[in-house]
Amino acid sequence: GDHRDLHKEYRRQRQMCIRDRNQTVMEPFIQTALHLFRRKSFIERSSVKEVSNFLWFLSIVERFDEEILLNIGSCLLEDEMIDDCSPNIASRILATFTSLLVLKGNRVSASLTDMKQDLFYGYGGHLLSSNLSGAEVSSALYAYAKANYVQDKGVFDHLVNLLASSKEECSSRQLS
Repeated sequence: GDHRDLHKEYRRQRQMCIRDRNQTVMEPFIQTALHLFRRKSFIERSSVKEVSNFLWFLSIVERFDEEILLNIGSCLLEDEMIDDCSPNIASRILATFTSLLVLKGNRVSASLTDMKQDLFYGYGGHLLSSNLSGAEVSSALYAYAKANYVQDKGVFDHLVNLLASSKEECSSRQLS
């Protein structure tokens, strides 16, 4: 075969080794973070941006934990959290919460499904903004599509129009 095939195979093996090594190195940190996220008092002392970062972390390490998601979701549904949220944080919250539920497939509890609906209802209005990057718009659109959220008050159409108007600044990945 072609020597490029060997390079591709070597690169794939190397990426797998790096991922496995990173997983080993990260596991103690992941376990400590999960322990903290299970403590509702820890989450309640956090800002909306910090909580969105917790969700992002969980999605990056692909850890679905219903107890943690219910804790985080209930804190995010507090009026103060919703009021303090910016459009880019709202995009992150909806995209990462949805991506975590997607990990579980059709086996998501009714409690989490209801919470997802409540999060979209509470945070969706923040997305009616032109202050979102192409990546944030793309992430929010992904969340709406994967969440099957239909009571969006025109948010989905607004996001599609934003993405279309900024297509020169977006990567092909964001547009797809």
